[in-house]
Amino acid sequence: MNFSLKHRNLADIIISLLLSCGSLAFLMNMHKFVYGGMKSTVGPLVFPRFVIIVAVILSFLLLIFALFKPAAKKQISPPAGQSCGPETAEALDSSSTKKSVIYVAVLFAYLIMLQFIGFLISTPIVLLVVAYILNGRNFKVLAPMSIIFSTTLYFVAARLMHIILPAGIWFE
Repeated sequence: MNFSLKHRNLADIIISLLLSCGSLAFLMNMHKFVYGGMKSTVGPLVFPRFVIIVAVILSFLLLIFALFKPAAKKQISPPAGQSCGPETAEALDSSSTKKSVIYVAVLFAYLIMLQFIGFLISTPIVLLVVAYILNGRNFKVLAPMSIIFSTTLYFVAARLMHIILPAGIWFE
């Protein structure tokens, strides 16, 4: 599936406009979704507002880059030692499509895993699987980093932000 530069920029413009409009609409109506919460120094809307504002900023940056910077044509290069015929380029493109489908399936599996085994166990597993899908192969570095990242995120959420992350049905 080949897109010209004009179509690529048009897709980026449409996506950025949809994302920014949707995010701004959600930001304006966000107070309707939160009813109370725990007493704390920050309200329950602080973090969601921060995330939405970052999404709006990133969508506007995408819009600016799509309008003023021409998109580069995507060059599909074959693995070392292979020629690039039409069938090789098609195989590489179908491989990336397959990886995208697997990635979405992993995210749905993550939602299910959160219910049963909780955040602390499921998150490092999913981080390793996603790293493998994205061709990360140095598991001596990836395994400890995924555990450290998940544990740090858990304690920041629990201690600093007072957010209760799922513990899992099996560990309650």
